[in-house]
Amino acid sequence: MVVRFLKHLRPKYIDKNAAGLTVTFGLGGLLTLLFIILTVSGIILMFFYIPTKNDAYTSVKKITDIIPFTGLLRDIHRISGELMIVAAFFHMVRVVLVKPFDNKYRIYNWITGVLLFILIFPFNFTGYLLPWDNISYWGATIVLNIINSIPLAGEKFRLVIAGSSNIPNTATLIRFYTYHVVLLPMIFIFLMMNHFYLVRAAGGVKVTGVAKKERINSGELFKIEVIYALIAIILIIALCHFFYNAPLVENANKGLIPSVVKAPWYFAGIQFLLTYIPPLTAGVVIPIFYIIFMLFFYKIGKISIFLIIHILFIVFTILELYVK
Repeated sequence: MVVRFLKHLRPKYIDKNAAGLTVTFGLGGLLTLLFIILTVSGIILMFFYIPTKNDAYTSVKKITDIIPFTGLLRDIHRISGELMIVAAFFHMVRVVLVKPFDNKYRIYNWITGVLLFILIFPFNFTGYLLPWDNISYWGATIVLNIINSIPLAGEKFRLVIAGSSNIPNTATLIRFYTYHVVLLPMIFIFLMMNHFYLVRAAGGVKVTGVAKKERINSGELFKIEVIYALIAIILIIALCHFFYNAPLVENANKGLIPSVVKAPWYFAGIQFLLTYIPPLTAGVVIPIFYIIFMLFFYKIGKISIFLIIHILFIVFTILELYVK
């Protein structure tokens, strides 16, 4: 049944030119693989994680230091989520460079892809709070205070998201856990299935500068993708085993504010802006304008504007992480 479903996602024959690694760089496939790794590792970690104020930190500590292999699994889970941000960004850059907005299916697919990209951030952030250590606790507090700065609706919006008008507590932890393991995965899978379908409906990946089409059996491509997937999995495991450890500091303590509260790197650019402009502008207005710009980029089509915006954000991120 699974094999039939996978075959249904793509036609029996595919343009050989579109199947080349240098055309797509395998980024769409890598994102799918990372999501599968996140799902499998997340389900296993759920057996050991306890989403309560008193037990969350202790359970993560056991996962990290005591229970065999789960520490490595936690590292893989976290780095896979962060790699999704990087892979999705370069996937969008590739799409922008070939300007594929030549039919309605490609336009719909761009919108679906942008929504998937945006969704990766709350996916990572809701997982960021779950260890309930002091850094994630105060990082979540800062973000919730930014939401609270929204005029008129901020306090109510924060109450809906966090389940409490106070700094993060058990209600916030349980709510973020529910977002992370139930709500966000459901939305993500729905959008991902639509994304796959729209690629097929649009006639496959757009290839520029190729006059002659050659066909390749999708089964042959699937075998190649499995090999690439195995290589990627091995590299991720090796990276986590030798070079990467998901951070965990002391237990959350509302009476102990860390000397330096750094946002996770994917929000570091916004944290840099918070130093110089009001929280409402940096944390709410600019992200909303960014989402609108990305959703309707197919109408603008200016690659230079797309690149300038993202280069600036990368510069802000580097300045926040390594210079300030």
